[in-house]
Amino acid sequence: MAAGRTGLYLQTGFLIDKEKRSFYFDLMKRKGLDHIVVDVKDDYGKLRFSPRSTLLKSWGTRGNALDLEEFTAEAKAKGIYLIARVVVFKDEALHAWNNGALAVKDRRTKGLWRGLAANGQPIKEHWVDPFSQEVWAYNVEIAREVIERGFDEVQFDYIRFPTDGSNLADAVYPSKSPGMRQDDALESFLRFARSRIESPISVDIYGANGWYRSGTRTGQNVEMMAPYVDVICPMLYPSHFEQEFLAFPPPEERPYRIYRLGTLRNLVIARNRVLIRPYVQAFYLDVAYDRKYYNSAYVAAEIRGVKDGANHGMTFWNNSGRYDDIP
Repeated sequence: MAAGRTGLYLQTGFLIDKEKRSFYFDLMKRKGLDHIVVDVKDDYGKLRFSPRSTLLKSWGTRGNALDLEEFTAEAKAKGIYLIARVVVFKDEALHAWNNGALAVKDRRTKGLWRGLAANGQPIKEHWVDPFSQEVWAYNVEIAREVIERGFDEVQFDYIRFPTDGSNLADAVYPSKSPGMRQDDALESFLRFARSRIESPISVDIYGANGWYRSGTRTGQNVEMMAPYVDVICPMLYPSHFEQEFLAFPPPEERPYRIYRLGTLRNLVIARNRVLIRPYVQAFYLDVAYDRKYYNSAYVAAEIRGVKDGANHGMTFWNNSGRYDDIP
């Protein structure tokens, strides 16, 4: 089901509005795309649908909701494969639930942990405990409900530990058992999810975590994840690597190199157990390489890299919904 899919990510708001939804369905037809990734639990932990589950009704925080049945029926009629993005361990809503019962705690203040910027101000991220079985059950319940109501695949994002903050050493995970490591928490969650979800499961990872065999800092160990999921989605955005990385002459081919080698490296580290469906950069970021080279040819080079690499499909990412650069 999941193999060979090429599509795009859209914020839920673009699909709630019927006029915008029609625009994107037409764009997909013109561009030859066949899947959409849409938030069902967003970056703030808000549920973007009206839940039926008792657990989700009692724990969840509602955002502006997508009519799942109407949307999925319309998309299916157009032959579109639907992927439900669930932001897992970064969750502002669940972080506040029940006075922070499931939140990461602060060793120093004894309160709820927040990463601190260099100026001492809290970073705009709220994390719940990746070791908590209650957190696992809540996110899997979301996945099970949206699949039952029309989605084809669930995609877990922010399936990692916090990486930012001068006070990372002060983060305490109350549900951590003695001897457990970060990649143990993610493996346990994925094993739990796999036992309860029959549809395809995909996971989003940092580009660097799929480039090397490493779960350092994040817990994202591709070799460990592979037995439990169907698709791994490395975010191989050229803008996010060091700007001189693979930029030897001709430098215009750097996006091609990153995507070709990146998909193949993920496939080898995963021991060929999964599909590699990378996120493709379809946005401009104000960094040195992009200032000089970002245009539609940049995106085309990324696509060539995927096709000459693992060639299992891809998802274009532009958070603003502007996809004019897709050939």
